[in-house]
Amino acid sequence: MENINNNEPISVDFANDAEGLSVRPYEYRFQIKDAEKYLRWGLQYLFGENYTWLNEYGKIAEWMSDNQGKSLLLIGGCGVGKSVIGCRIIPHIIKKVLGKTFEPISAPKFARLKELPRMMIWYIDDLGTERRVRDFGTEVDNFTDLFEDLESYGGIAVITTNLNSQEFRERYGDRNYDRIRSRFRIVAINHESMRQ
Repeated sequence: MENINNNEPISVDFANDAEGLSVRPYEYRFQIKDAEKYLRWGLQYLFGENYTWLNEYGKIAEWMSDNQGKSLLLIGGCGVGKSVIGCRIIPHIIKKVLGKTFEPISAPKFARLKELPRMMIWYIDDLGTERRVRDFGTEVDNFTDLFEDLESYGGIAVITTNLNSQEFRERYGDRNYDRIRSRFRIVAINHESMRQ
């Protein structure tokens, strides 16, 4: 029998253990230096010099500076910049800075989640507007499927929605609402529409 010295650290390689079991990381973590500068450049590029910087955008830049393995949920009414930031600017920055590219998907495509290829970063626009899908009479729960995929493979999601917390609970249930609160950085953009 092998003696174990309790003073020596035990090293375990979870990524590739002796049994051949592959354990994926629980989180996809990244840090983008100068995230606020990139976010401001993106807004300026799309809207010109007179774009409006909201305080909530600073919270988005904080998430981009270190996502701490969490996903991002942007909540707010129409015309506050959720889709532009979440599905145009952030994907572009991540592609340029991290060298990774994943295409944003709209809510109608999200309704067909099982048909989409697995991604490490999901960009989902207008969650809550997707149609409900039935598979042989049973309603398909794409949101729970997405969560299971994120937790199993260590991915993250950037999601935009107009749903408030009560509407979210009614549509996706208390369990998924609780999962959102623990696994997402939630940024509520409380501003009236800036569309002209």
